[in-house]
Amino acid sequence: MLMCAKHGETGVIPTVSKNLSVAMQKNEAKKQDIATIYLRVYDEGEFLFDQLFFTHKEMDMPHLKDEYLIENDDDDALFSRDVNPFFSGGAYCVKCFKEYMEKIGFDLNNLRTSSGLTI
Repeated sequence: MLMCAKHGETGVIPTVSKNLSVAMQKNEAKKQDIATIYLRVYDEGEFLFDQLFFTHKEMDMPHLKDEYLIENDDDDALFSRDVNPFFSGGAYCVKCFKEYMEKIGFDLNNLRTSSGLTI
């Protein structure tokens, strides 16, 4: 939970990169600036979950892959090493995030994730 100036105490979407969060706060992020990273996690061959991370194409994606698969500790370490620096200090009010995405025409309903987008 976080205290949003607009929405009060509300949920947080932690999977927004710091660069995208800053661009959104400045009202500078456009639809074409947003990319997603698709994460799939397995344990001993059994699918556990998938998750989407929202990034800034120009600032984040040259350093990141658009999809990560975690099947073991090495995969998890690689994901953490690659992704954590871009998401540390990110996150966003879930209500503000939805409003912003609607405003710029970014469709949150048709994104790849079998678990569904839980924001």
